[in-house]
Amino acid sequence: LVQAHAGFAGLVSGEKLACEKYIQGQTMELCHRSWAPGQGLPGWLLQHKATYLTNRAQEDKQFDQDFRQTFDIHSALSIPILDAKDTLLGCIEVHNKKGTSGFTHFDQQTMIGVSQVASIAIQNALAYQRLKEAEALHSHLLDKIMTAQEDERRRISRELHDEIGQSLTSLLVGLRAAEEDARSDGMGSRV
Repeated sequence: LVQAHAGFAGLVSGEKLACEKYIQGQTMELCHRSWAPGQGLPGWLLQHKATYLTNRAQEDKQFDQDFRQTFDIHSALSIPILDAKDTLLGCIEVHNKKGTSGFTHFDQQTMIGVSQVASIAIQNALAYQRLKEAEALHSHLLDKIMTAQEDERRRISRELHDEIGQSLTSLLVGLRAAEEDARSDGMGSRV
């Protein structure tokens, strides 16, 4: 969209902004990097939540020079990905605009539009993840409730069995005693 040759997308992870892959032309490289607030352009975004454009990366004090040298970056456009509450979710950073003119204000506005779409996608993914976690918790709690109910049924069953068994035994002993008393009373009256 903005004729960039390279770049990456990063996500906020804890207090840092992290990147896993770097795209350069048609090539994707693994790039496990994270930036703390104030460190490099992504760290600048963590603090300021605003776009950053530089067409002189070699001289730019905000730029992580090690990162710049590793990927031979000459120009950069870094765009925050914000939610509706202005919380930073991540960033899109594009490098090395093709041609010699460098990135423009129009490129910046174009990438802001892309970041808004990315924000919606990230928020949907996070909502889906929270939903899956809630469903897993719900399922776990439901299993616990069912186990507790089964345990309670067993306990009640044992109590009923023990109480009824004792009552029946007591009743049987009482009936036998009454029967013996009745026999002994009947025998005594015959004599």
